[in-house]
Amino acid sequence: VRITDGASLYALCRSWLRNGLSVESQPQNMDGVRSLPRPLPIPVREAHSPARKESDKEEEQQEDEVSVEHLSSQELLRRHIKRAKKVRTQLREERLQRIERYKTRLALLLPPIGDQQLRNEAAAGN
Repeated sequence: VRITDGASLYALCRSWLRNGLSVESQPQNMDGVRSLPRPLPIPVREAHSPARKESDKEEEQQEDEVSVEHLSSQELLRRHIKRAKKVRTQLREERLQRIERYKTRLALLLPPIGDQQLRNEAAAGN
């Protein structure tokens, strides 16, 4: 890494990352501490696709065509509930994808399920 007087912090960090130690050359075990495995790559097909965004925009435009001022409170509530359910479903899908992506890391960090259930039962009994 070359340090120059006029270099920005971003440029220094970028240079350090490019020219730093490779992952393979770093030791895996240092005094009992293991490095975590890298997460799985993000699937290309499941990344935010333009077609999906366009369909969402079209639905929103159709709903916005009718003026909100002229809608009854029941209709506004129905639209709000419909949108909230869609957002909740989308967030759940994203959360499940993240869990799947980081599953190998989580397995190392969290106790096995059987141990966790025993602890919960013991805590509930006290």
